[in-house]
Amino acid sequence: MLVFAVSVYDLPVGSAFLLGAVVLVWGCTVLSLGFAVGAVVRTPSALSAIQDIGSFLMSGLAGGLIPLTTMPTWLQAIAPVSPAYWAISALRAALAGNAPAVWPSLAVVTLCGSAAAVIAYRRLR
Repeated sequence: MLVFAVSVYDLPVGSAFLLGAVVLVWGCTVLSLGFAVGAVVRTPSALSAIQDIGSFLMSGLAGGLIPLTTMPTWLQAIAPVSPAYWAISALRAALAGNAPAVWPSLAVVTLCGSAAAVIAYRRLR
C-alpha cells in the first residue's frame, strides 16, 4: 500500500530506512499478537472473532479510522493503550523523516510484540 501511495499519489517519504524499520517492527508485532491470540483461544471461530473485533478496536482507538482530534476526550486519553496508536505515530514520524520521534514509538511497539511473543511461546510450549 505504501509503494502504491508513493508511486501514484507522490506520498513524500522523509526516510526510507525509518519507514522500513517501522513496517518491519509493526509486521512482527501483528504476527506476534496473532500467535498469542491463537495460542490462547481454542477454536478457529473464536480466533476469527477476536481478530476481527480486536483489529477494528485497535485501529479505531489509534486514530486509523477517524482522526484522534475528533474523538471524545476520554477516548483520546486511552488511545495510547493500543499498540496501533504507537505504530501510527512511528509511521507518521518516519514519513516526515523525524528519527527522534520514531524510536520511542517503535520501542513501545517492540515491547508489545515481545510480550505477545512470550505469551505465545509459553502457551505453545
